[in-house]
Amino acid sequence: MVENRQVVRVEVKMKVATSAQMTRIDNASQEEYGIPGIILMEDAGLSAWESIVRNIEPGSSVIFVVGKGNNGGDALVMARHAALRSGFTPRLIYAAPPDSFSPSTAIHAASLAALGVASVRWDTDPATAREWILGGDWIIDGLAGTGLTGALRSPLKEIADLVNSTTGVTVSIDLPSGSGDEWTPGMPIVDADITLTIGLPKKCLYQPVARGHAGEIRIVPIAFPRVLTESDALSTTLLDESDIKRFLPQERLDSYKGSRGVVAIFAGSHGTTGAAVLVSNSTLRAGAGMVTLYTDDDVYLPLAGQLVSVMVRSFDGDLSCIDVDRVDTVVAGPGWGRSPDREDRLRGLVRGFHRGVLDADALTVLAGMQDTPHLGPDWVLTPHVGELARLLHTTNDHVSRDFFAAALEASRKYNCIVVAKSWVTVIARPDGETALYDGMNPRMGTAGTGDVLAGTIGALLCRCADGWSAARAGVLVHGKAGRIAGRRLGYFLSQDLPDEIGRILGSSASPAERETDRP
Repeated sequence: MVENRQVVRVEVKMKVATSAQMTRIDNASQEEYGIPGIILMEDAGLSAWESIVRNIEPGSSVIFVVGKGNNGGDALVMARHAALRSGFTPRLIYAAPPDSFSPSTAIHAASLAALGVASVRWDTDPATAREWILGGDWIIDGLAGTGLTGALRSPLKEIADLVNSTTGVTVSIDLPSGSGDEWTPGMPIVDADITLTIGLPKKCLYQPVARGHAGEIRIVPIAFPRVLTESDALSTTLLDESDIKRFLPQERLDSYKGSRGVVAIFAGSHGTTGAAVLVSNSTLRAGAGMVTLYTDDDVYLPLAGQLVSVMVRSFDGDLSCIDVDRVDTVVAGPGWGRSPDREDRLRGLVRGFHRGVLDADALTVLAGMQDTPHLGPDWVLTPHVGELARLLHTTNDHVSRDFFAAALEASRKYNCIVVAKSWVTVIARPDGETALYDGMNPRMGTAGTGDVLAGTIGALLCRCADGWSAARAGVLVHGKAGRIAGRRLGYFLSQDLPDEIGRILGSSASPAERETDRP
């Protein structure tokens, strides 16, 4: 049994902002810290151009579609550097008349006119504008940004529709035009191949209903004051795989099976034994020292025959047969079924244990309870969109439109960590902090990957300082395993993931252990 779980201090990494928060950061940089808006625009445009210029083949046709606001100004800065530093011949399409430009945008427009860069106005020559867009190899979308309220209106809507019909590469500055905190499905939006998000990543880009419109998201840092971009008012952090080791304590060389963690798994029923196998093997591969599967009597024999390193016990719901004090973590739900006795069993698990993961059928049972249990900070729920909707007694559409808010609502409702799963994953805790993992790996869309994640987090609950660290580490390890398996195998099976997870977590061995491995 784990006696001392080590505390790991995690450095604050990149924050994620709403469009409204980013506008406040931009304004505060100018008004409180004296950074002129035109300097911020130059910084943003130059950094954005440098982030894509290596991808553009010499001789390509590069078309800049320019709105009247700061995104249009960023596009004009990019166009100037394309012409003067990179040897391209950019062309500009103005979506609004010059007298409507913001002051900084107007300055850059005048500069490009003096340099002789070709341009056309949509309102006076839409035919030429259409020809340029349809013939462009690269379309740089600077129509609208975080300042947009409501839906794109004419002529921006028509221009966005035209951009979406091209075969060229579309690059959106900061946000795909039309996107924002108020965007909902059905509203016009540019479909970007690449989004160059300025300063901080924007939360609206990662909502499940919007994520596909942003394509590859590249973060373009610019010189906003750190006191603004690292403010505690920004409660969401973007995770990346470099965080994995930060969330994990180093493994001691004198570890043994008891100290690595004892996990009790409640899973499997008639017709769904595979889920029990996946979660059990994943828990072991993720580093747990001892795993016992407690399952129904009618599936005991087939499961006992498949699981070599996992102890399998027939279980009728009586916790007195388990030495609760020896168990560090429980995992319940994969393939568990929803028979009438499951609610009483789940109540018993929640009362009898202080740390665990509830997944799959356990979440459906939990959602149906009349009295909502308040679980605690070392319990982790792992719902997909449909399960999260059930937990909150709402619709899938409602959850998908503000995934961050839904995950946080569930976290507060059940007083625990929530890992809300989609092609992006949001991890929430009751104090309002959320973490984001931008998975976007379609090869993970295969049955059983959720069971693997539940087992991985269950094992890490034995090792990490708390449920918050275990959930974030588990999501990152699981996502990295999926990327590696995808490169190695193409379309893989869920049972391919545990081996990759074991290799990833094995790389977190202590420096002393790595030293002894040298020839």
